[in-house]
Amino acid sequence: LRHFKEGISKVKQWTGADHKQLQRIFVSSLVGTTPHQDVVKAGRALLNFIYIAQYQSHTDDTILALQQALNDFHDLKEIFVELECRDHFNIPKFHSLLHYTDTIKKLGSLDGLNTENSERLHINYAKKAYVKSNHKDYTIQMTKWLQRQEAVIWFKMF
Repeated sequence: LRHFKEGISKVKQWTGADHKQLQRIFVSSLVGTTPHQDVVKAGRALLNFIYIAQYQSHTDDTILALQQALNDFHDLKEIFVELECRDHFNIPKFHSLLHYTDTIKKLGSLDGLNTENSERLHINYAKKAYVKSNHKDYTIQMTKWLQRQEAVIWFKMF
């Protein structure tokens, strides 16, 4: 097991291996640290979802278990708002979990899918464009920068 000697909030970038190490200790680290059992139950439900989603193959039963784990998490997640750990759960990665069961039914196992492509696009098209702006009225500047980058790409193609 990996020991996060400075805690997990100090980690700047997470690798897949880091996530797996954290998953191994997460629920056990919650037990006894909170008087609210719903915190532990929500963490366990989310980890169950993650573990089941990583299966290399699925059956109707595993898809049902996956959906039940997600339902359990959604039923319990409000405890984090009540405890003022979060203001909301309007987070794209949490929203994407809603589509897992349908995607597995249509495409099969998700063991080869990840968010690297969308994160790379975010860096290329949002972060770089923002850095090039003067940080005031940046949306217009970012749009112009992106249009110019696209024009350069089209020019190079001919």
